Amino acid sequence: MRIHLSIADPSPAVRALERHLARLREGIATAIARRALERVIERTPVETGRLRAAWTRALQEIGGTVPFGSEGGDAGAVAEGAALGSATVRETAGGTEIEIENAVPYAAAIEHGPRGRGGERIVARALADTAAELRWGGEGPNINDQ
Repeated sequence: MRIHLSIADPSPAVRALERHLARLREGIATAIARRALERVIERTPVETGRLRAAWTRALQEIGGTVPFGSEGGDAGAVAEGAALGSATVRETAGGTEIEIENAVPYAAAIEHGPRGRGGERIVARALADTAAELRWGGEGPNINDQ
């Protein structure tokens, strides 16, 4: 007895499953990105609101909502900051990629500090806390909030 199976072109059912898995993967990736951005927004210092507005715009572009209490700042600066934030979701052969950009000129200086020393590390801490939350399977300890 011999059984020969050859799949040269995926069946419609396999293609449908691949599309479903891609949507699921994108949903998981954007949910993780939204959670990290919410943390970034909550921790971003506000003088004018420009920096936070750019993060908020990126969050909104991936379907997030502005965390309660994160409004405020100078209206002109907030509008300028909102124009400098963006998020892009791409499906690649290797998976889902999400690129978040805050093009406010001083964003890197706030994160890393002048000359790369003593910055707030807002993004780094938010990403670390989000990763810890994923490992702990829920609201994990915010090991970087000190």
